[in-house]
Amino acid sequence: MQKSGAFIVISHPGLEGSISYKILERLQGVDAVEVFSTYGDTFENWIRLLDQGIPMFATSGDDLHYFPGELIRAM
Repeated sequence: MQKSGAFIVISHPGLEGSISYKILERLQGVDAVEVFSTYGDTFENWIRLLDQGIPMFATSGDDLHYFPGELIRAM
């Protein structure tokens, strides 16, 4: 995917059912990881990746995984 210009980001690492940092340490071709998150010690784990010589950009985001009732009623 990177050969076609894709920028690969792993979102929500550490969230149950998502990619763990132990797996992320072994993945190749990942450009960035979501660092500022409420799921686990994401910042500390990102620093650990950098300390191990794994180049990785940090990202943050705000996304909606469900629609609150008020929002659905407003639609």
